[in-house]
Amino acid sequence: MLKTLLRIRLASLSSYFTGISRAKKKASTGKTVGFILLSVYIFGVFGFLFYTSFHAMGNAYHTLGLDWLYFAMFALSDFALMFVFSIFTAKAQLFEARDNELLLSMPVPPRYILTSRLLLLIGINLIFEACVAIPAAICGYFSNPLGIFAFVVLCLAIPLFSTALSSLMGWIIAKINVHVRHKSLVTVLLSLLFLGAYFYVYYAFFYQGLTDILLNGQLIADHLSAVTLLFWLGSAMANGNLLYLLLCTVILVVPFLVVCWILSVTFIRTATERSHAAKIRYEEKTLHVSSASGALVDKEFRHLASSSIYMLNAGLGLLFLLGGCVALLLEKGKILSLFSLQPDMADLLFPGLVVCILLMHSTVTFTAPSISLEGQSLWICQSLPLDGFQVLWAKIKMQLTLQLPLSLLASICVIVTMRPGVVEAVLALILPAAFAVMMAEIGIICNLKHPNFTWMSETQVVKQGVSLLLSMLIGFVLLLLLGGICILSALKGFALAGLLLATILSAVGSICLYQWLRKRGSALYAALS
Repeated sequence: MLKTLLRIRLASLSSYFTGISRAKKKASTGKTVGFILLSVYIFGVFGFLFYTSFHAMGNAYHTLGLDWLYFAMFALSDFALMFVFSIFTAKAQLFEARDNELLLSMPVPPRYILTSRLLLLIGINLIFEACVAIPAAICGYFSNPLGIFAFVVLCLAIPLFSTALSSLMGWIIAKINVHVRHKSLVTVLLSLLFLGAYFYVYYAFFYQGLTDILLNGQLIADHLSAVTLLFWLGSAMANGNLLYLLLCTVILVVPFLVVCWILSVTFIRTATERSHAAKIRYEEKTLHVSSASGALVDKEFRHLASSSIYMLNAGLGLLFLLGGCVALLLEKGKILSLFSLQPDMADLLFPGLVVCILLMHSTVTFTAPSISLEGQSLWICQSLPLDGFQVLWAKIKMQLTLQLPLSLLASICVIVTMRPGVVEAVLALILPAAFAVMMAEIGIICNLKHPNFTWMSETQVVKQGVSLLLSMLIGFVLLLLLGGICILSALKGFALAGLLLATILSAVGSICLYQWLRKRGSALYAALS
């Protein structure tokens, strides 16, 4: 039975990174290759970011004879990445999986269910760890082969420690969710808190403070050497100290075994526990009747509010857009002073900032999985006396309601910062808005052409759907085209002409896609099943 569960989990892990649905016996080669390339690209970007940091630290610390400090820094980065990105996966996989009650009702020992899911979490952590460990191994200096052996052993032990803490945190969050009414909102806020803290620390530690880290290596070493575990970790990997390796392995593995025991004792109760949040007290109110269009949009917002996975994965670009506005206003002086030192590049700043807004818009993907998320409830809207285009446009309106105000805010921030001419300012307002409309339409069309109603979890649709991949790739190509027009025109001294051409292309594209949806959207939606 354990082998069967492990095969299911391995298939789930494979589909997580390749987009192959377990409900289909055979997936197209193009889809598989596309998802693999996308996964390789994403992990390659993360790996390159870590490589640039480790390369600088590795050379500097080796010169100072502080190789142990370099590997201690690697261990900290490795643990932080795995811990932050696996907390909510642990919560969802261990305690909120949709098949928990089904499996528990079968003659399957609960320890087998728990073991298979913990192994899945360890597998995901190992994949994340590769983004950190491979660059660290390339840039690090090992004094002997035992150091390489210790590095490999600890790369297997650190994910166990990370899995233990993330599972424990997931258990705590799952217990909290039982006692609150708005579970999705709590999950989203906690996710943003952990992600924001991680990216802030990474930026401040590895970029803003990288020079201080390199110049004050001995001072940092004096402080971190007081943390015995970090000193043992770094020394084991740098010098191949077998005693330290043994001690570190025990310290990292024992918490994992303890957490496994705790989870095995509480797994059934936590996985089947019902919500204890206070029920909403009924109050008699006047019934307000809305239009069909308003009801459909309201339905989309309710679905969005009920799914933390949908909110986080499809709407993260909105948060980056808001963060960019804040950063632009707070760091205005630094940005302008930086480009004042390079007069030849000053003309690129304004169109470059507008292109950055387009980049953020290309990562907002609410519409791309929205039809597939209907799942087995698709027939409800199809059976209503509604035009299919109304249903599709309601999904687009939901995305634009969230996206366009932030687009306007970002454009205003760019205009206030750069103070361009009147025409350039108007184009900076219109171009991002037109691009946002076009991307929302592209997402819904891709989902019309490539729906998936056989999913077992919304994660499969929101993270792995073909429509999502296609909309992101098309958005990337359009971003290169429009961004290239803006930047190249600015380099030639025709920044206004470039912005105007990009705006016209975006507006024409959005109008053409709207007309296509009006003519063919209803028939395609009615034919879905």
